Amino acid sequence: MNVAVANQTFLSGATPDDGGNVNRSSQYLYLIPLNKNSTYSFSFTLFAANNEQVRARIYYNIDGIFNNATEQKYYNGNIPKPSSGYAVVSGTFPVPSTAETGTVLRMMVLE
Repeated sequence: MNVAVANQTFLSGATPDDGGNVNRSSQYLYLIPLNKNSTYSFSFTLFAANNEQVRARIYYNIDGIFNNATEQKYYNGNIPKPSSGYAVVSGTFPVPSTAETGTVLRMMVLE
C-alpha cells in the first residue's frame, strides 16, 4: 500500500517484509506537521488483487480509545478490483481544534 498525506508518501511492503505494519513515528523526516483547524489531502494506492476495503484513523488525542465517530477519517468497505491491479482512493480530512499539540499523533491505515 502507498499512503500519501500532505505531499508526504509512505510505502508499505509485502507483509512478510514489514509484518504489515509501517511505523515511521521515530524518524523525524517522516513526521508531518499539522495545524489545528486546517484541512489536508490524502490518497491511498492499494494493490487490489480482489475487491478491497480501507479504513483510516487519526488519533488526535492520546487517550488510547479508538473512537470511530471522531477519529475515523475514511472508510470504504467495497473498493472494486480495478483492471489495472491498483485502486486509488483519496480525500481530505480536517484537524480539529481539540487535537493534542507537542506530541506525535498517529495515523493508522488498514487495508
